[in-house]
Amino acid sequence: MNVKEIVIIFTALFGSLICNAQSVLTNGLVVQKRKSFYGVDNSKNSNVCSISYKLYNESDDVIWLWIEKDDLAGLSDSIKAKSYFYKRKGDFSLYDLALDGNVASFSQSIFSVFVKCVEPKEHFTIQIISNKDISETYQQKVFQFLDRHIVAISEKSLSRYVYDIKSMDERIFFKEEFISLFLDSLF
Repeated sequence: MNVKEIVIIFTALFGSLICNAQSVLTNGLVVQKRKSFYGVDNSKNSNVCSISYKLYNESDDVIWLWIEKDDLAGLSDSIKAKSYFYKRKGDFSLYDLALDGNVASFSQSIFSVFVKCVEPKEHFTIQIISNKDISETYQQKVFQFLDRHIVAISEKSLSRYVYDIKSMDERIFFKEEFISLFLDSLF
């Protein structure tokens, strides 16, 4: 093998490590971060860029997760949970909505009325979509945002801060295995 072939192989291996980074978040969640291009936007004759943030629940407990608009890193799980579930968002709190059997329908909002339960050994993916190429620097900014704004708490722990979680209406939970968000909606 010549030097050129070794450099090409090393670059390919190193490049795949950059594009497919893994880290451990909290509570048994393993996060896989990846950037890829997929599809074509025919109206603009350009590629569509996608960043995926895949959360694997490696624990034996259900993990509840949501996305906060504000950076709550450094705050206790108790404060995060009480703020998200009990703080009024307009006419109601998420807690009120989840326990009110009379609510016919509601619109899920990613930063105020969004809860995903990830079962043990299951996963959930947040896909960020952009019509523009996302530079490596900006990609890291997006991953840092998600690292600091996604709250993940085990159901066992959450039940100490939010009462009656087993009685909550199933309609509040996001059901799909992934959600796609536009990059502009994050910042």
